[in-house]
Formats: sequence, C-alpha cells, structure tokens
Amino acid sequence: MAEYVQEMMYFGTRIRPVADVVAEAMEAEDASVVNNYVTFLLAHAFDTQDAVLRRQCNEIRRAHGWRPFAGPPASENNLPRPGRGEGVPTCLATPEARELWRKAQVAGWVDEQLQPRLSRSDAALLAGRMAELLGIEGWRPFEQLWRRQNMRVDYSKGNGKQSASDFIGALNKKLR
Repeated sequence: MAEYVQEMMYFGTRIRPVADVVAEAMEAEDASVVNNYVTFLLAHAFDTQDAVLRRQCNEIRRAHGWRPFAGPPASENNLPRPGRGEGVPTCLATPEARELWRKAQVAGWVDEQLQPRLSRSDAALLAGRMAELLGIEGWRPFEQLWRRQNMRVDYSKGNGKQSASDFIGALNKKLR
C-alpha cells in the first residue's frame, strides 16, 4: 500500500481514508464518477504536496484508458493551445482565454478538456460571462467547443432562474 502524506482526506462532505478513495476510483466504471474521484484526489494531492498521491492519480487515469496529466490540473500544460488540433476555436485559446479556463477549472466548472461540469443553463451563463470578458460576440465558439446548439435559449432559461443570481455572482467574483 502507498504511503501518503496524510492518510485521511475530505471526500465530498466527510473524512475518508485516502487509500479507500483511491481504491474506489480504480474500481469505478462511469467516466463522470472517475472524474469526480480524480478531482478530489488531485486537490488533496496538491494541498498536501503529496507526490505519491499525484502518481496514484495518473495510475487511476491509465487504468481507465486516459492519458496522464501533463502538469497540475489547472495549469496551462493541460489547456489546449491554438494549432494543436483539439478543435478549440482560436478566440478561446488566447492567453487571456487560457487564464479564464484555468480559473474555471479551479472553480470546478469545466474539466481538463474544457467541457462543462454544469447544467446547460449554467454552462451558458459561464459562456456568456467568458464571451463578455474576451470580447466575443455570439455563442458559436462555445457551441463548437461543447458540441451544443441553441445556447442563447439555454442562457435565457438560466438567466431567468432564481438561483442564477448566486451563480452569476460567483462567475463575476472568480473570473475577474
């Protein structure tokens, strides 16, 4: 068994043994569940500067057929760059956009492939705020990246919700 810097970690809302969380992540089958485990484990690895757990996260990714991380999960090393064939529109791959993607990753709103971890309406609110900050008009770049259509409708639905004001406040605070 691996020796971790700290044997216990918060997973979700409770404290769990790190080894148990790692074992569950290795056995999980659904990609979104695996991604949730890896997100928590990596956050713990970076908080504790635990190189063993960091390597363990890459083992989890390999076990599920994913490539290992090229750097910290919110670093520029994991964000697509223009001309590398990831299908990221050029306007969403500028240095300013990469910084916004990094902040969105840290907040847990997008994964390392820049795909949203939010409802359609909240993702549209995120896209709207990012477009505003980057000076982009229209939804096409985000629709292309996220393989979605009618984001304007999703934005209207999201903006009309009661809970939208809290999320919009979080967007304004974290994407400065």
